Amino acid sequence: MAVIHFLGRVLPAIANITLHDMPRIKWVDGNTQATWLFDLDITDSNVRIKCDTPVPDDLAANYMRALDVAKSAVNLVAFQSGTGLTVALEKQINTKGVESSLLIVDPALPARCTAFDMLREFGAAYKLVIASPPLFMILDDLIVAITLPHAAAVNCARAVDGIKHLISPNAKTEKAAWTNMQAALNLKKDYLAYITAPSAEPRHGKRTRIEGPVATEMVHRSWSIMNRYLEYLTRGGTQPLPISDFPLLTA
Repeated sequence: MAVIHFLGRVLPAIANITLHDMPRIKWVDGNTQATWLFDLDITDSNVRIKCDTPVPDDLAANYMRALDVAKSAVNLVAFQSGTGLTVALEKQINTKGVESSLLIVDPALPARCTAFDMLREFGAAYKLVIASPPLFMILDDLIVAITLPHAAAVNCARAVDGIKHLISPNAKTEKAAWTNMQAALNLKKDYLAYITAPSAEPRHGKRTRIEGPVATEMVHRSWSIMNRYLEYLTRGGTQPLPISDFPLLTA
């Protein structure tokens, strides 16, 4: 196997976490039987992870598992101490010893945001989000979904569910609320079901595996729905989006 390293920090740094002599972690992919080995060391909240990997060029797979290794240890410290802690992996050292900074980006997402950009309507979007605590939390759910790999399924479904409630806060039934949402944002039921159906078990505590491509598509669809909701709000939040500008989204 090839050897790479991940470097990061435990935040907030004032917690000053140190964990030495941690057991080596062996992780086996249940589908392919590929094996990873991880050695974790944390000194004064500085994280270093040695990763023996069968796929040294697969950043997503290596990053996700390395983050799990670090977070598992730090979460135990947080649980024991009652302290709010998080882990940020910020650099990778490849098989040739070259260090590079990490920024996890999904290049398909920016094109799905048409309601605003950094030069146009950003202030208006900011005012909409800060004025509505539920909308703030929905947006936060989506950002966590692309920040922490395992959060995608639950967070995307919760975000879509939250938008439904914002559109129809007084709906008498769940079916009516979903129908109103579909009409307001020009969505077919099957487009939403792709997000909500796979997340049902994880949302209720059964942590079933959701394949990477499915989770990615859930994020992409949730992004489009959130964007349409922001477009809906900027138009007053009372009339369905014009079908000419926002064609029906369907599976």
